[in-house]
Amino acid sequence: MHMLVGGAPQRLWKLNEKRDSSFVFICRGLPKDRLKHEFESCRV
Repeated sequence: MHMLVGGAPQRLWKLNEKRDSSFVFICRGLPKDRLKHEFESCRV
């Protein structure tokens, strides 16, 4: 198993643009429901 994490600011949000961020997982056998629950519990 290997993990790479990276990110960098891209640009300012446009005035009426929906603000959205995302993660991409490329793998097999991850417990999708558990991951979704864990990420949603971090929401502010």
